[in-house]
Parts: sequence; C-alpha cells; structure tokens
Amino acid sequence: MSQSYFQDMKARVDALKRDADGNLTTESFTILCEGNQAVFSIIFNGMFTSVIGGQLQSSNKDGCAQIRKDMAAIGAESETIVGMVKHQIAALGVEQCGKPGVRNATKSFLWLCRELTFICTLLRLLKEGMESSKAGVEAYQIAIEKYHPYALQKVVKTAVGYVPKISKILEAMNLSEEEGRKQVDLLTPALAKVLEEVMGILEKENANFQGYA
Repeated sequence: MSQSYFQDMKARVDALKRDADGNLTTESFTILCEGNQAVFSIIFNGMFTSVIGGQLQSSNKDGCAQIRKDMAAIGAESETIVGMVKHQIAALGVEQCGKPGVRNATKSFLWLCRELTFICTLLRLLKEGMESSKAGVEAYQIAIEKYHPYALQKVVKTAVGYVPKISKILEAMNLSEEEGRKQVDLLTPALAKVLEEVMGILEKENANFQGYA
C-alpha cells in the first residue's frame, strides 16, 4: 500500500540528515521539499485554481533544481544549509543575493520554506475546523502574500479561497476522516519545527529577503 502525502512527508522529515556539528544537510532538506510537489494538484484541483497549483509545483521543482545546481558548483561548503547560505551571502552580498529576479540556492531555501509554511498552516487551520475558504486565505496571508506583487496577490488570494474542505482533501488521498486527521497531527508539528530551524538560519544570515522573487 502506497504512502499518503502526509506519511511520505513525515518520513522525509524523519530522514533529515545532519553533519557532525548537527547542521541540517542541504540534500536531505531538498528531498523533503520535493515531497511537497504532490499536494498542489490535490489542493488546487479546480479549473481556475489548477493554474495556481501548477505554478507552485513548478516553483518547487525550479527551487530544488537551483539548489542542486549551486551545490555542484560550490562543492563541500554547500553540504549543509548554513554552509551554503554563508557561502552565497559572502560571495554575492546580501543585496545582490536577495535581488528580485536573481536565482540562487539561498533564495530557493527561502521560497521553499514559504511554500511549505503555507501548506503546513493550511492543513493545521483546516484540521482545527476553520472554513476552507477562510483557511486558504489566512494561510496565504501568513506565509506568502506580502512577498507577491499586488496583481499576483489578487489572483492567488482568489484561488486559495477555493481550497477544498478537509474531508474532500482526505477523500482524494483515499484516507478516512479519522486516519487522515491523525496523519495531519503527526506531520504538521514536525514539519513546522524544521521550517522554524531553517528560517532561523536564514534570519541569522540576513537572508530572509522581504522583496519579490
């Protein structure tokens, strides 16, 4: 029997690796982020919303590819997230590293975290009983909205207002209500803890860029 999205993501969290100093490895975090691609087609499954889901999925793929590209170019210093971020901030400078339109692994870490925070927040709000349309908008406002230009905010906010009810999401994953809620409860706090750690690294290195992508 195949794993659900929740089980797969929890397994990826549990499989995260660290170096001898306890620093999260870049590759294992990238593998975690790749698992998030599976959820976008389930949450954004309408005629209009599927476009937004496809864009988020594409953004995830591009971000993971950028991280691996930079790992290959940088070498040993990029084996951990903190090593990669320190290297790129030192090499590029904060302003250039975070400049809109510039592509690098540091920015990819940041946007992948924001996307994961959106999903994690959305699942938590839905599980807590918030109406799906409100949960979608609130999760977007918390995780991503202020980093999007105004025109894009309007489009995405409309799309996230059509997020399915949690019962429909679980049904699409062939999960019962009871089992699905258990799996959400196992995943969301574990995932939130990892995201807090990675965002802490980015904050410390002045890499929580506030501009557009």
